[in-house]
Amino acid sequence: MTAALPLQLLTIILTDLTARGLPPQVVEWVSTMFQYNLTGGKQLRSNALLSVYEAVGGTDIQSAQILGSCIEILQASFLVADDVIDNGDMRRGIILLIASEIVIQLALGRPCWWKLPHVGTSAINDALLLESIVYVILKRTFREHKNDLDLYIDLSEMFREV
Repeated sequence: MTAALPLQLLTIILTDLTARGLPPQVVEWVSTMFQYNLTGGKQLRSNALLSVYEAVGGTDIQSAQILGSCIEILQASFLVADDVIDNGDMRRGIILLIASEIVIQLALGRPCWWKLPHVGTSAINDALLLESIVYVILKRTFREHKNDLDLYIDLSEMFREV
């Protein structure tokens, strides 16, 4: 899976927000927040899903990739909320060097979303927004595009149970 797929899905989300008449600054905020929180990761969950899907003979690779992206988006929502709750400072890339009982912390990542000056604890709203984006993607992909209401319901319930 490529990192480009979640960003392709972002286009769908931004188009949806614009069609709903949301102000341009809200659409831009969602775009910035989405890109900040969904780039730079290893995408282990989505890659694992795709590998297993292919190994068991799955053939609808595009749908599997979209589901993998939904998993990554849901995980990002958890991380954003968890960083606020835990007062986290950095995301992706903390290395601890221990030498002679001295701990040196090298920050190779970037600040947590909520630590950015313009974000703060409103990141909790963004975590909820990321989660809701998952359900919009599921609806657009499996209910509307593939016209499979049963699959859409099953997938929605599965994501809600996480």
